[in-house]
Amino acid sequence: MVFTSGHNYKMMERKITKGNVFKDIGFTDEEAIALAMRVDLDKKHNTHTLDWYIKWLASFILILGMILRTTQEHMFIDITLSMLGATGWLIVGIMWKDRALIMLNGIAATILFYGFVVGLIQ
Repeated sequence: MVFTSGHNYKMMERKITKGNVFKDIGFTDEEAIALAMRVDLDKKHNTHTLDWYIKWLASFILILGMILRTTQEHMFIDITLSMLGATGWLIVGIMWKDRALIMLNGIAATILFYGFVVGLIQ
């Protein structure tokens, strides 16, 4: 069951009674409203949360690293930026509990960290 304020429920109830695919296939009004509320909630993405800031910053940093990679002149800065971006996405993957993001960016960050250390030594 979806818990919502009375005002939102009334608005959704009016929306449902005008015709809804859930109601059309045999759900009760209450079930149709609950399903429609869930569908509406799934369409909205939370913004300006910690993971939102990290993923956008990490994406921007990765893009900068790729731009530098095309010049083939600033390899250490490329590796550093790519490592930071992969680490950012690793953090987001951990926050989202997304094993694919964790695996991909954990491996990428480790490889890039090795390149970073080698770059520091040389």
